Amino acid sequence: MYDMPDRRSRRAIAKQLGLLKSKSKLPFKKWAEEVQRSQQLGNEIHRKKVEEMLRAAEEKEAATSSFNEVQPIVEEDQNKEA
Repeated sequence: MYDMPDRRSRRAIAKQLGLLKSKSKLPFKKWAEEVQRSQQLGNEIHRKKVEEMLRAAEEKEAATSSFNEVQPIVEEDQNKEA
């Protein structure tokens, strides 16, 4: 699984992207609003990915269950022929 980088690494990335400089020039309230908006967008993206994974799992389950339903019918036909 993906490991979150430590604080030092995250700050180095933020500094390289210029986020720390822009953060220092914003009032705290504006920065807090931006962080909240970013978290909401992240939650929405995560929710969509989870829904997509669940839908894919349900489709896979439906495909395997329909395959399992066909197998006993084939086995019964083979028993009748023998």
